[in-house]
Amino acid sequence: MQKILLALITISILISCSKTTEGEIDNSSTDDGFLIIGLTYGECGGDCSHFYKLEMGEVFADTEEAWWNQTNDPTFNNESLDDASVLSNMEQLNSEFPDYLIQTEEVSFGCPDCGDWGALHVFKNVDGEQQYWTLDNQIESNPEEIQAWAMSMQTLIYELMN
Repeated sequence: MQKILLALITISILISCSKTTEGEIDNSSTDDGFLIIGLTYGECGGDCSHFYKLEMGEVFADTEEAWWNQTNDPTFNNESLDDASVLSNMEQLNSEFPDYLIQTEEVSFGCPDCGDWGALHVFKNVDGEQQYWTLDNQIESNPEEIQAWAMSMQTLIYELMN
C-alpha cells in the first residue's frame, strides 16, 4: 500500500510540474543545440511577435497570438516546419553563434524598438542555462562583432514571416 501511495505521489508531482499545454512545447532544454530567434514590435496591431526555435534537428514556429511578454518564454507549436532550407539556415545560425554574446555581460544592444522598428530576441542554452539577449533591429546599432550574424538572423525571420 505504501509503495502504491509513493508511486501516486511521485506521478502527481511530475504531472504538476509540466509547463506545457496541448499544442505547445516546453522551452527548457538540456540540448546545447537549442536556439530561439525572434522579432517583436511594440507599436503594432495583430501578430506583433515572430519566434522560431531550433531544437533536436527541428524548427518550430511560435504560438504567440499577438504581443509576447518578456516575463514569459515564448511558446511553440508541437509540429515542426517542414522546410529543409529553414532547418539548414537555423543550424547555420546556431553553429556560427557569436562568441561575443556568450562572453559579454551585456544582454541588450542598441536601442531595440525605440523607433518602432522592432527588436530582435535570442535565446540559447549555454552550459545548461538558458541565456537571453535583445538586439536592435537596426543592425548597425549593434556591436560590430555581431552585426553579420544579426543580419543573417533578421533575414531568415523576414523570410519566414512572408
